[in-house]
Amino acid sequence: MTRPNLKQYEQRFRKAIGARLPDVQGYQGVEVATQTDHRLRTYLADELDRHRDQLGVFRNRLLRSGRVDLLDDVEFLAHRMTQLADRLRTADYTYADFFSRGPLTVEQMTRLYEIDTALIQALQDLEHLMDQMTSAVDPGLYLRDLTEVVHRIQSLFDQRTEMTGRP
Repeated sequence: MTRPNLKQYEQRFRKAIGARLPDVQGYQGVEVATQTDHRLRTYLADELDRHRDQLGVFRNRLLRSGRVDLLDDVEFLAHRMTQLADRLRTADYTYADFFSRGPLTVEQMTRLYEIDTALIQALQDLEHLMDQMTSAVDPGLYLRDLTEVVHRIQSLFDQRTEMTGRP
């Protein structure tokens, strides 16, 4: 098993942050905030879809190795990733209304930035675990951790959605 290159993950994380998020002040402008929100959610959903597709390869590997006991867990995780990606993509109306209410307060901007940064970090954690799982002797050991990271992404997105004042 090769050790993951943590510096590489750190560089990807910085690149993802820089490409998707403005600084905290960037959430002040309605148009910039709406565009940033859409880009971030699209990026997160696309990455979840990509990792879900990797689970299909993992599922085939489990079948070949006779580990059918883990198939339900893999399918459950893939289903959760699909649901979350769909939620991320269809949140446009809620967020458009939120950002069109006018400039965000400093507290709102700071909280939104913290949540968005945590979302990207959780996505990087998911990628890291997926990479580890593909080269592990017993990849089933990573399913619980993967499920926890997907749950963390969902929880963070729920917190973000609560900021809009919508259920």
